Amino acid sequence: MATLIKKDNHLHTIVSNFDKKKNEATFNEISGVVKRRDDILTFSEKPSIAAGNVKKPLAISKPGIVQLTDAAAGSYGNAKMLEVVIADDDRQQVMNVLENPWKKIAALRIKTKTVSVYAGTGWFISPTVVATAGHCVCLHDHGGWAQEIEVIPALNGSIEPFSSFKSRKFESSKGWIKERNSDYDYGVIILDQPIDPAIGWFSFAAPDNEYLKSNIANISGYPVDKDNATHQYYHARNISQASTRRLYYEIDTFGGQSGSPVWMNLGENERVVIGVHTAGSSTSNYGTRITEEVFKNLQTWKK
Repeated sequence: MATLIKKDNHLHTIVSNFDKKKNEATFNEISGVVKRRDDILTFSEKPSIAAGNVKKPLAISKPGIVQLTDAAAGSYGNAKMLEVVIADDDRQQVMNVLENPWKKIAALRIKTKTVSVYAGTGWFISPTVVATAGHCVCLHDHGGWAQEIEVIPALNGSIEPFSSFKSRKFESSKGWIKERNSDYDYGVIILDQPIDPAIGWFSFAAPDNEYLKSNIANISGYPVDKDNATHQYYHARNISQASTRRLYYEIDTFGGQSGSPVWMNLGENERVVIGVHTAGSSTSNYGTRITEEVFKNLQTWKK
């Protein structure tokens, strides 16, 4: 298996939709994956800021909105591939979106080159970078790279607490962009201006299988079946299986939650993202696992 991982490393090469030279020589080498909590490879979250410092929420009226479709349909095209609710729907609406970690999660409105608009979810890894699924930034069946993506942190119905940001700069992996390989389905949205520091951003890590299976995984995002992807919904369960490049779980999700963070709690105020939610079936949902290679790319994007 180690040979296979080495052979496929080139599929993690960063691909961009804009003219920007990447200096891959600046990558920090990672000595190994996590063996215990003390060794977790992470970047620190932005410290919480008192709610009193948060800007007054903006109520946004956007007439003529139609029912949104999950961004996964723009590349996978088959409803059977989309995220699903497994058995009973145990998702819960997030009522306190201005608190951690919910405010670090954003609704995405993805405009394609074919003028279709899709829904997705993203999460901040720095003041100017939003991590998400690769199929949220590059929709193969709708012109490839998205035309424009609107990022709406902590969207709550018609209220945009931190306003919104539009971007036309995206990056992903060679495996997703060139080969449409779902094992490499991750990417980022790069903003032209930094977000309000009150939002903050997530830590991320590349833990080993033992750690993954011994902790509860959490997913929160913006599903299209709940108020047209305008409210955040959350669910948590154990990781059922961890393969070389994917995480499998029976956490309830739905279309629109593509790109959501899959995170674990290290303590009351410590959270670390270990995967990117991407797709599912009638028996299991799954996401791109943060491996050493994915970790290195997230680190590079975060800088």
